[in-house]
Amino acid sequence: MKLLAYFRSMGEKFFRRSQLSAEMDEELRSHIALRAEDLERTGLDREEAQRRAYIEFGGEEKVKDECHQALGGNLIETAIQDVRIT
Repeated sequence: MKLLAYFRSMGEKFFRRSQLSAEMDEELRSHIALRAEDLERTGLDREEAQRRAYIEFGGEEKVKDECHQALGGNLIETAIQDVRIT
């Protein structure tokens, strides 16, 4: 079962890249907004709460990269990039 899920994940990663990226962006924004709301309830103003929420998540690109790696298929993608270079 895990192997099937892995291949499905790889297929989505390669064939639905833009949709997957948009979904990750939306989910990340949602998590940051929810965390900012939590911080506002502790007494921080909205701007400071948003700033701290972004800091806690470690930056959008870092999170996106971690999600991208977690989806699997990096070995194949790296091999394709290596072939393009040579």
